[in-house]
Amino acid sequence: HGTTNIGTATVTGNTAAFSIAAGNLITLTDGTHSLTASVSDKAGNPAPTAVSKVTIDQSVPVLAFFAPADLVTLDATADKDGNLANGLQYDVVVDATGVKVGGVAQLTIIKNGKTSAPVNSAAAVVQGAGVRLTWTSVTLPEGQFVLMASYTNDFGKPGSAQITVTVNTG
Repeated sequence: HGTTNIGTATVTGNTAAFSIAAGNLITLTDGTHSLTASVSDKAGNPAPTAVSKVTIDQSVPVLAFFAPADLVTLDATADKDGNLANGLQYDVVVDATGVKVGGVAQLTIIKNGKTSAPVNSAAAVVQGAGVRLTWTSVTLPEGQFVLMASYTNDFGKPGSAQITVTVNTG
């Protein structure tokens, strides 16, 4: 929380170009930082300082399935609505860190080399030290498949988790 000179400016007429040395951005830690520009003319008279805030976030979202468990076999008793005519209905739950409250993640099913269209979760809610994402009444296919949950934070950092599940309602 001190002051560090991270770059220089070149002024030509009324235009200034500022450059930051490539290695200096790496030294900023995660969090919100104030960048302050201080200038003066040739006579040493200072101009008003300009302050801009920037947020650095190099963390990635971390997701972990809560339900179902990895390598589980779900049978007819796991069906949420008790009606297998519409497929096995199951609530998929993922716990996460690095996902904002209210954030929405995507769930895909990968079976026989084909990936389903992504389904959005309900808005993330606080759960312990992180958040919980829920997909309600997901229709799970018969047989073995992969469930993959993914989320990209506001800084473009992706995170994902996947598990293998088998459905055997026979």
